[in-house]
Amino acid sequence: MKKFLIAATALSGLLAFAGSASAADLAVPVDPVYDWSGFYVGATAGYGWGESNHTDTVGTTSGDFDIEGFVGGATLGGNWQSGSFVFGIEGDISFSDIDGDSSNPICGAGGCSTDIDWLGTLRGRGGFAFDQLLIFAAGGLAVGDVSADCCGGFSESDTRVGWTIGGGAEWAISEALSVKAEYLYVDLGSVTIPTPFPVDAEAEKTHIVRMGVNFHF
Repeated sequence: MKKFLIAATALSGLLAFAGSASAADLAVPVDPVYDWSGFYVGATAGYGWGESNHTDTVGTTSGDFDIEGFVGGATLGGNWQSGSFVFGIEGDISFSDIDGDSSNPICGAGGCSTDIDWLGTLRGRGGFAFDQLLIFAAGGLAVGDVSADCCGGFSESDTRVGWTIGGGAEWAISEALSVKAEYLYVDLGSVTIPTPFPVDAEAEKTHIVRMGVNFHF
């Protein structure tokens, strides 16, 4: 609940900032037909959740346990528009507090835990523009640091490369400012903990919902 409230507060802050910015210098009237072409930078904040499990080489498993937490960071991207179709590429890097643990007895006295400490993506975007509204799908590369502990003191941390897919909607408030909401599914594979029977800690089933503010130039 605490992490959810933190995420909700961050999202509210982004929306409030977008509102105040659009009411000031960024409140340039939108053209009769908005053009999404160009580069942009921005910020995002949201919430991630999913499942992890720890399974060793002989098949002993902790069973699935929940992981969840806040994510927030910075975005850089560019769009090209042809008619109503918009294509682009977007990269982002985020701090992540997505984590969780299990007290299953097979995990030992210290339990099992999985943490995603940071997350970055590089995605192609494609969508359809209804003037100031852009509906898009996106997918591509995901990179993140996954750390895991189990069996009373064994641990490992590794930068994992995986994939992501998702989509969302973006609304142009002015020529210089837009806000967006999006969903991402992220698969970072697993990290192997070097125990006597090596344990694979999964980070394969992570869902992220986030909102963002983009500044266009």
